[in-house]
Amino acid sequence: MMNAIAGARHVVAAHLRVGPLHTSNYVMMTDKDLHTAWGCIDELLATRDGTVLYLATDLEQVRVLARSKYGERVVQQEGPVAHTGEQHAARGASAVDAQGRPRGEDGVETAMLDWWMLGRAQDAVLTDMSSFGYSATARSLFNTTMPITIKKNSEKCHRTVWQGHVCGNETC
Repeated sequence: MMNAIAGARHVVAAHLRVGPLHTSNYVMMTDKDLHTAWGCIDELLATRDGTVLYLATDLEQVRVLARSKYGERVVQQEGPVAHTGEQHAARGASAVDAQGRPRGEDGVETAMLDWWMLGRAQDAVLTDMSSFGYSATARSLFNTTMPITIKKNSEKCHRTVWQGHVCGNETC
């Protein structure tokens, strides 16, 4: 995985939070939101040669779809999908799988690598209102990552720009 990223000139990261409902604080993408996200990803991948997509998602079907759409341009952490957050800690588990069963350290490690990579990419497509994606890209607020937030029921790519953010050598 890291060899594909190391050889890339540009990395687009995507955090596509789909569900299921019991693993979320109601922060999930609808089918329409996913359609918009794929369109944003298509645009970003088309802008530069050698661009790869780092995919962070909580649904295996999204991983499969990404591989069918983009082939070897998709890089992802292979490992169990895990949902982290305070709603799980209340039940005594630091992370759970899609059926609500506790996950071990391997699931948490996968989630943390996803979080780290979201903040290292030059562009990031994020699920709206997800603290996972927001906090990951906030680490690079004045570094490199430029987030695009997929707003609920939107058909546009909304670039989020903070005052003072620098894109490469130019101000956004």
